[in-house]
Amino acid sequence: MDNAVKALEIAGGILIAILVISLFIYMFAQVGYNQAMQNSNIETQKLLQFNKKYEAYNKNLLYGTDVLSVINMARSNNSVEHRWI
Repeated sequence: MDNAVKALEIAGGILIAILVISLFIYMFAQVGYNQAMQNSNIETQKLLQFNKKYEAYNKNLLYGTDVLSVINMARSNNSVEHRWI
């Protein structure tokens, strides 16, 4: 009878250990997911801020100065992008 009790204690300990390990894995996965979502939100905000400069020129009627401004802004942006690559 002592062997059966000891076997049940060992099995119970193993089940508790598996439960605790699973809980830690779940928590670390959640932390990683939350960090990825935060990074995604930051990237979205950066893109919105970048596009806001060009949205001012998103209209049906543009003057020549507006077109030149957009072209110069795009060229300036592209030259800055190529410097970092």
